[in-house]
Amino acid sequence: MESIGYRIRILDIHPTEDVITQAVTVDISQFKHVITAWKKALNNTRYSPNKNLGLDGVTYQFYAHYNFFGETWSPNKGIPFKLVKLGKILEELVSIGDDDERIKIIHQANIISNEIINTKP
Repeated sequence: MESIGYRIRILDIHPTEDVITQAVTVDISQFKHVITAWKKALNNTRYSPNKNLGLDGVTYQFYAHYNFFGETWSPNKGIPFKLVKLGKILEELVSIGDDDERIKIIHQANIISNEIINTKP
């Protein structure tokens, strides 16, 4: 890390120790809308000039391959809210073992994805 002054650093990257990683094998053809929606939402990410301290909410961070990044703080409407909802549905997907339940969850994910795709930024 390069220091730019007393205790100020240009780059301060460290591993996050409380991240839980889970995976499930899926048919990619069932997730075309999910992938498109995720990338659309992140591609349209704009950072607000009003910075919330985040003392009474949750900060969500998103990533997609090829450096699509986004962050939102306790969203309650719009694409950020829908992206959080989609993320929670995908989180549920990896914890379900029953194939019939997975089909229902994939259906829910595609509904939310279509809403994101069809929402104007």
